[in-house]
Amino acid sequence: MFDPTNKQSLLSLTEALLKSRELLEPFRAVYKSAVEQMVGTYYSNSGADKPVPLNLIELAIRIYQRALLPKSPQIAVHTRDQRVRPAGTKLAGVVNRDLYDESIMSTLFAVNLNALFGVGLIKIGVEPDDDFSVGETVIAGTKPFIVPILLDDWVHDMSARSMEETSYRGHRYRIPLEEAMKDETFDPESRQRLQVSEWVHGNDSRVSEIQGKTGLPGEFGKLVELWEIYLPADGMVLTLSDDFEILLKVVEWRGPKHGPFRWLSFQDVPGNTMPISPAMGWQSLHRMVNGLMRKLDRQAKRQKNIGVTRGENTGDAEKARTCSDGDVVALDDPNALQEKSYGGIDQQSFAWMLQLFNLFKSMAGNLDVLGGLATGSETVGQDKILNANINSQIEGMTVRVMEFLRWVLTDYAYWVWMDPYQAYETEIVVEGYSDVEGPVTTQLTPEERSHPFFLHELIIEPHSMVYQTPQQKAAILDQVIATAAPFAPMMEAQGLAIDMKEYFRLKALFTNVPEIADVITANGQKLDLGGSIGRTEMRQSPMTHRVNERVSSSRGPAEGNASMIQQLMSGGQEAQMPQGMGA
Repeated sequence: MFDPTNKQSLLSLTEALLKSRELLEPFRAVYKSAVEQMVGTYYSNSGADKPVPLNLIELAIRIYQRALLPKSPQIAVHTRDQRVRPAGTKLAGVVNRDLYDESIMSTLFAVNLNALFGVGLIKIGVEPDDDFSVGETVIAGTKPFIVPILLDDWVHDMSARSMEETSYRGHRYRIPLEEAMKDETFDPESRQRLQVSEWVHGNDSRVSEIQGKTGLPGEFGKLVELWEIYLPADGMVLTLSDDFEILLKVVEWRGPKHGPFRWLSFQDVPGNTMPISPAMGWQSLHRMVNGLMRKLDRQAKRQKNIGVTRGENTGDAEKARTCSDGDVVALDDPNALQEKSYGGIDQQSFAWMLQLFNLFKSMAGNLDVLGGLATGSETVGQDKILNANINSQIEGMTVRVMEFLRWVLTDYAYWVWMDPYQAYETEIVVEGYSDVEGPVTTQLTPEERSHPFFLHELIIEPHSMVYQTPQQKAAILDQVIATAAPFAPMMEAQGLAIDMKEYFRLKALFTNVPEIADVITANGQKLDLGGSIGRTEMRQSPMTHRVNERVSSSRGPAEGNASMIQQLMSGGQEAQMPQGMGA
């Protein structure tokens, strides 16, 4: 148990925190190294130390970000007690409304990105908001917040066998020194000992150094770095100085039992707290491919064609050198001049680079197919099967993201629920009424939140995480119309009908063909599809001829490269560059 009044207790905690930070340094260094490779040499003077002509890590990160978290999630709230179901419905409306907040979504995207490089860390809690009045009483407002945490600014008990077993976990943050000196929640004597924090190097790798930061001099540099440490067993949150030696504040934790932090990882290591990240596995092949590309580039630049002759034929050589294309010159010995080629790329090295390039894309989950960069089979049907197999490969990662979002948003909803004063405005759908008038604006009041929060269970709506192209939406719309048509008499009996004007409007929107308005008429008049469909320039010649022909797709890049690699490895000089080689 931690005793805040005992100096030895603080000293023991300080030693443990410093040791864990030391043990985390290799992970911070690998994390920073992977990010340096992603940004390459053109981002800043502190990016990759060598050129990255084939940025495979950036390619993989971009594809996986889109696959794992394509857009903002939406939630539903399942309520165990049906009597309080309306409150759960309103709670879902409040959280879904807040998810349109750009800062919340940028935080979720940042944590997903951090997990691909190392571990995604996030903090959920409440922060001060605008004051508001209840009757004649002015109340200091609060609001929930979600912020990402870099691995640079993180510490946890590295002696634990899992993150759930850690006896402490926390993060570093920065505030102006003047603000810290005036903070009345800090111990008066302790805060007087605070000093401007220096940017520590050496055993404190920071990805923020990549953009060139070496400190913040001058007036704006008078900042202090503090640590907020959560002790699960004691139910305490401590605020410490940047060296862990000054205890500024101790507060009792009154939130969810797991504390203010959540973490996202994709591959755990048995008996260890730190996971394996995808970028860790990508780095070796990424570096090998780019090392070979730089070598081949040097070889290509050394390649040259020159004319050679014997020393006694210098006159002929000079005539040949100075003549122009198409000139006729008299030479004493035309056969004495020869063209020689030196240097050039090594064919086997080039083949090996291509093989590593394909291995990377395969080890990263078949990036060509996952990223839509090329087909991977000979027919469309086979492509669909291959896509399904690829999706199953990242299904485990997707499940982790969904579970992580569910727990993070559950914590966020908890803080909304526990606000004793504030009424939250939201919109809900009311059966019968909303069918005509649309969503109803209402409030989630403090009185409705008098029962325990955990009577409600938050669920991520899976469909809300799936990105759909306009073409896919148009196809779904057609399917709905085709399904509904046979039930037209039954629909009419229930007061339902298909709005064909809206159907054609959406069809024009999703297909980006506003000319649909020219061929649809109502009582002899062109149908007005609404102002949201803008006219575009004519897309093709008026005289067209369309031929529908089934053609099997070309071989995938890896298969297409195989014959060329085989030729190159055997020393063949006539290998032809296949389509789809580029990333």
